[in-house]
Amino acid sequence: FPSHDNASSTDDSPSDLTRSQTSLYRLPISEKDIYWLYHTFLHRTPESNAVIQYYLTSFNDLRDLISIFFNSDECQGKLGEVASSSKADGFIYDDAPNTQALLMPVLNLLRPQACQNYQKVRIGRQHDGGYIMIDDFANISAAYSLGINDDVSWDLEVVARTDGIVFQYDHTINHLPVSHSRFRWKRKGISARREDPYTTLDCELTDNSVFASHNDLLLKCDIEGAEYEVFSGLQPHHLRLFRQIVIEFHALPQMLTGPCRERCFQAIANLTRYHAVVHVHGNNNSAYCVVGGIPLPTALELTLVRRDAYALVDSCETFPTSLDQPSYPERADFSLGCFRFA
Repeated sequence: FPSHDNASSTDDSPSDLTRSQTSLYRLPISEKDIYWLYHTFLHRTPESNAVIQYYLTSFNDLRDLISIFFNSDECQGKLGEVASSSKADGFIYDDAPNTQALLMPVLNLLRPQACQNYQKVRIGRQHDGGYIMIDDFANISAAYSLGINDDVSWDLEVVARTDGIVFQYDHTINHLPVSHSRFRWKRKGISARREDPYTTLDCELTDNSVFASHNDLLLKCDIEGAEYEVFSGLQPHHLRLFRQIVIEFHALPQMLTGPCRERCFQAIANLTRYHAVVHVHGNNNSAYCVVGGIPLPTALELTLVRRDAYALVDSCETFPTSLDQPSYPERADFSLGCFRFA
């Protein structure tokens, strides 16, 4: 049965580990739980009934066993067969009721809506780098692409569908992977402060005021965690300039429950003040977590539209949809269901 080497020091027995992780309340363990642990983390059945009885009699908190199974050599080895061990980085298991109560109002801001009389379309390359958007690109005056790396597939489709300029920002690259006459790239990162090598979205929108005045912009944001700082302090009237926004939130469970959660809450509140979520997709390149009893992907891709531009109703979709693709094709896509929380 699973090695405990990664879950405790060599001096700790399994029962010592359980005592050291005693919490204010416990999750009792059943025989079905043991089978679930084996199938979920080791992809096999228990060796024998004696092994099942060992776990039932030696442990009395399911959370301890989840940690042991997940961190076991066998589980980590199986993860490594599919992808590098970093794919599982960031795993969280938290079933605290107070965490759930804290998250529910925030997650309800992300409740998906549907745009009446509009279809969706995939914009960008296959798998990672493609985004689902509302198929409405008429009279778009400009787009802002925050975070480029090696991919401008979204930017290229935007110039193909519109007559607008694409303003691009990424301080981590020396040149664009592909050039275009309507690309305007700056070797600048987007941050909350304008100090080299960073600029702010507020400043860039002001500098490009001839385009901002049209109130018909697109925004794509993939800036590896800086989105919380950027959008928690962005001027609300600047957000109203964007008809559609696609954004990837990184380390979402950690941000929702960590010391920076107020910034995370404020960023989501600002984004949903004038906009509604119309599509959600979990990036399967990082861990799926349980936070306050709520399953959440570590990285969550959102599409938002300005509320005054569309007739919105509650969505009846389940996610992922037929337009979605797993970001990492060698792993199953995350099933988010309807992504509504009561």
